[in-house]
Amino acid sequence: MRVTKLRWGVLGLLLAVGCSSSERDILPTHPVTGKVTLDGKPLSGAEIWLVPTAANEAVKNAKFTVRPYAKSKSDGTFVINSYLTDDGAPLGDYAVMVVVEGAQANTDEERENDMPGAPKPKGKRRPAIPAKFSDPTTSGLTFKVNEGPNELVLDLKSK
Repeated sequence: MRVTKLRWGVLGLLLAVGCSSSERDILPTHPVTGKVTLDGKPLSGAEIWLVPTAANEAVKNAKFTVRPYAKSKSDGTFVINSYLTDDGAPLGDYAVMVVVEGAQANTDEERENDMPGAPKPKGKRRPAIPAKFSDPTTSGLTFKVNEGPNELVLDLKSK
């Protein structure tokens, strides 16, 4: 009886491994490093997202959703991640969006705190960036990932 259970267990394990994803399901990536600045100054803590464009069918039709992403360091530098840390992004064309959490006063409470004489929120606020950069359809930022190392320089303007 024990041998039969063991065989079924091994058979189940083999089936699970056989049905799991393989390296063929993952698109190859290429290194992408960069720097993001706002009015010439490094932008710390910015989230940089690469959103595949309609022309980038390989990424849009991939078996697994690919969302290349990075978060900038204090000097504004970043390394894009897709599947693993610092692995880069698949080949193709992307719209770029930049999001800085806590950078804009979006709620009534935050706007009240921005008024003169009102108590200031604790902690350091990040610089406000124009809202257009947080939407890939309005950012005006594009990037093409090619074979080999890639460098993405984002010099954002506040006005």
